[in-house]
Amino acid sequence: MEKEYLLPLPERDMDCCRILPVRVNGYSQVEFETNRYSVPADEVERNLLLKAYPFRIKILRMDKVIATHPRCYRRHQEVIDPLHYLPLLEKRPGAFQHAKPIRLKLHLDHPQEEVEEAEGDTTSRVGFTSPACWSWRSSG
Repeated sequence: MEKEYLLPLPERDMDCCRILPVRVNGYSQVEFETNRYSVPADEVERNLLLKAYPFRIKILRMDKVIATHPRCYRRHQEVIDPLHYLPLLEKRPGAFQHAKPIRLKLHLDHPQEEVEEAEGDTTSRVGFTSPACWSWRSSG
């Protein structure tokens, strides 16, 4: 009897996440709960949509996912995918050794003496792993 009064199921599943509008800063990052998440460099100064799931962050332009990161619950961290910055480094290859994602990667993967050696060598290849939470607070 009540069946005729029920509405049909929606065509798509409901996303179980927080959805927020975000603006990309000049460093190709969006901020969510004090943390910054990288987006591709060509998205600078755009308004995007952030979907925060319990274990991941998705950043969308219109309906297209442009970046996905593991969600970081620590505070004041940067979650960076170094591949987002490669187009900028291709335009300015001399900036490679000074790029923050590269410096962070070298710092996390090498003891201090190896980092000092690698900083002077712009020809060596740097291997990237999945992004992680990195502190952006200055140490001074």
